[in-house]
Amino acid sequence: MPVTLQELVEVVSATKGADLVVANRKFVGFPNLRKFLHHAFIVTTKAFFPSLMDFSDFQAGLKVMKSSKALEVLDELVINDWLFDVNLIYSFVRRGYKVVEVPVTWVHKDGGKVSGRVVKTATMMFLSLVKLRTYYSPARWVLRTRLYRRAEAWLQRVLR
Repeated sequence: MPVTLQELVEVVSATKGADLVVANRKFVGFPNLRKFLHHAFIVTTKAFFPSLMDFSDFQAGLKVMKSSKALEVLDELVINDWLFDVNLIYSFVRRGYKVVEVPVTWVHKDGGKVSGRVVKTATMMFLSLVKLRTYYSPARWVLRTRLYRRAEAWLQRVLR
């Protein structure tokens, strides 16, 4: 596990005062390209979702939430790829639930899912941001069109 047992306990303990607790990673041993891409993603996400401006990290795999609140946002979770975390946090924030970040030290290990496919992964993440922003906009109907579904399927085949 990339965090210590003590940090895990701190994250779980933070649920006493919050509906969703998100780990805020301090990276140890992360390659410079990954750091740059991580920060670029955060800036881009905040541009698409200004209500997430106060968050420092969206994609740490460590999140703890109250089950009652999770069940309430379940219908809003429309992204099942790299953007699931953003979808989850945004769903909690827009409902006015309390979301807090807890700092953790995250130790990088080589061989992650992103490293060998950086361009494809970054493209998929950007397209998922567009899809998520569209889902929460008046243009949501576009996501149900045949043309959109065909284009999305084609892009997924090409980029995966």
